[in-house]
Amino acid sequence: MAWSEYKELYPDQESIKQAILDTRSKNSSYKSWRESKELYLALRANHSMVRQSITLTDSNFTYQMNLSQYQLEFPYLQSYHCSLVIDQAGICKQSWGKPLLLLAIKSHPKSFQRRAASRQTWAKVWEIDSMLVKSIFLMAMSKNTEHTDLVNEEDMDFHDILLWDFEESHHNLSLKERCFIEWLYHNCQEAEFIFKGDDDEFVNPLSVVRYVSDFVNSSTTVHGHLMVHSEVMREGKYKVSETLYPLKKYPTFLSGGGFIIPGDSIPALYHASIVLPVFPLDDVYFGFLLLAANLTYRHDARFCVSKSSKENCKFLETLVVHGMSPYTLLHIWRGSQPPWNWKTVVIFLLLCLLVATLSSTKLLKQCYNGLLRVLLLLPSYKTHCRF
Repeated sequence: MAWSEYKELYPDQESIKQAILDTRSKNSSYKSWRESKELYLALRANHSMVRQSITLTDSNFTYQMNLSQYQLEFPYLQSYHCSLVIDQAGICKQSWGKPLLLLAIKSHPKSFQRRAASRQTWAKVWEIDSMLVKSIFLMAMSKNTEHTDLVNEEDMDFHDILLWDFEESHHNLSLKERCFIEWLYHNCQEAEFIFKGDDDEFVNPLSVVRYVSDFVNSSTTVHGHLMVHSEVMREGKYKVSETLYPLKKYPTFLSGGGFIIPGDSIPALYHASIVLPVFPLDDVYFGFLLLAANLTYRHDARFCVSKSSKENCKFLETLVVHGMSPYTLLHIWRGSQPPWNWKTVVIFLLLCLLVATLSSTKLLKQCYNGLLRVLLLLPSYKTHCRF
C-alpha cells in the first residue's frame, strides 16, 4: 500500500507520529528516511494498527480472512512482535560487491547433527560464477534450556544463526516465516535471491546459482514445487477449523521443503505480512502472502520435496532433495554409496576375529565397537535418488 492509502486507513496521525518518534529514538543511526518508510517502521512497532480482516482473490477462489476469528483461535500468532535473541544484522552487508544468494534454513535448536551435516556439505560460504552464497539457520526457543545454551555456543563458532524469542512449535512456524521476512526487509535487501529450505535436505549450490542466473530480471516470480489448491484437512496435525477457514481448498502455495524468492519481492511480502492475519500453517500462510503481494509462481521438478519426486530425481541435476538424515547427506555429498553393505560387514567381522585371535582381547573389543557403529548406521541409509 502507498503512503496515501495508509493515511486513509489510519487517520489518527498523532499516534503514528508518536510511533515514528519512538522508533527513531531507538534507531538513531537512520538519518534520512522516506516518509513511507517512517510509517512502515511505525506500523512495525504496533501491529494492531494494521493487521485486519482481508479478502484475497485468485483466478479460482475468493478467500476471506476474518481477523476476529484468527484472534480467537490463534491470538499469539496475531499479536506477537518479532524479537531476536541472536541476530546476524551484518551478514548481507559483507558481500564485497558481489550478487548475493542467501540460503535460509529452518531448524530446531535440538537439531545439532543436521546443522553440522549441512555445514560440512552445502551450507557454507561459496563463490560460484561470481555470485556469493551464504547460509543462515532460522530458529526459535526450545523448552529445553540446555539446547538454547548450546545454540549460543554454536553461534559463537559459526555466526550463522537467527534465534527469535518465541517457542518452537508447529503453528509457530508461521511466525518464523513472518519474522524472517521482517528481518530480510530491514537487514538484507542486498540479497538478489533467497533460498528457503529445511535442515534435513540436500541442496546443490551450483545448480541453484545457475538456475537463478536465468531469472535475474524476474523480480516478481517465486520458484519451487507448487501445491495447487490443496485440500484442507479437518483432522490431524494439519487440521484447520471450518470457522477459521470454511473453504475446502487452499490458494496455490509452494512446498516449504525448498523454494526461491527474488530479493526485489521482499518489500511487497513484508508489507503484506503486517496486514494479513497470520495463518497457523506456514506453507499456506506464505501462499497467502504471495497472493497479497501479487507475485507469480514457477514450478520446477528439480525441487524434489515430495516422496514421489525423490524416487526419480538425480542429484547432479537437482536443486534440492528434502528428507535426509545427516548420515545420508554426508555420503550423497561425497558422491558415493555407503561404504558398507552386508557382505562387507561379514568380511569385516571375520577379519576382526582373525586378527583379534592372533593379538589381544583389547583389539577384539575395538573391532566389535567399530562393527556396532556400522550396524547402527547401515539401516538408516536410504538411497533417495540415483546419480
